[in-house]
Amino acid sequence: MALATDGHSISTAILGNRRQNAETLTPHLSRLFTPGSTVWVNPVAVIANNPYEEACPQVGLSYRDARCAPRNARGKDARLLRAADRLAANLFGWLSQFLGIATRYLERYLAWFIWLEERERPA
Repeated sequence: MALATDGHSISTAILGNRRQNAETLTPHLSRLFTPGSTVWVNPVAVIANNPYEEACPQVGLSYRDARCAPRNARGKDARLLRAADRLAANLFGWLSQFLGIATRYLERYLAWFIWLEERERPA
């Protein structure tokens, strides 16, 4: 799960149900986020070799790991971190209502979740 801000708005993306590498992430990041945006990656989504750290600069994005954010963050950074935490909690809470999800259908469930989240967001 990744959140990005261009200073005016926040975008969210959940990129697939398989392990990503920089090569597979680069086209998705360039399509989903505006160059110059700062991308915050939720700690749940980060694996040992973090592909976001390598892929973001390749498409003109600034990468930040939410685990390394200062606890006293203020302004836009604090707003993004709260949004990331809320989104992750909502996702895991929403997924827990299902008895199980086949991996091949995970992207459909995630798209459904994003649609629900965007529908509930104020205009």
